[in-house]
Amino acid sequence: MVVLDIRTEVTKDDAPTRSIKTQINLIDGDISNAFDEGFVTGDLTKLVDFHQTQVDKGQQIIKDNLEALKSLYELITANEKDLDS
Repeated sequence: MVVLDIRTEVTKDDAPTRSIKTQINLIDGDISNAFDEGFVTGDLTKLVDFHQTQVDKGQQIIKDNLEALKSLYELITANEKDLDS
């Protein structure tokens, strides 16, 4: 997985799905957004804060997972040093 893709989609009756999408490239850090007009000036503006909260949570999860991997690596390498002694 190289890109974290976060979408908030709204479907009502037979109307087309409207969405706001954020993509975060986990390698180079580029962030791109695509908004349906309803999220910017229309009836869906209240959902922008919800979407941003999901983006923030996604970024925190990635950060926490990287910290966990780092800790695991440090634990493994410390144990290897102990075994070699």
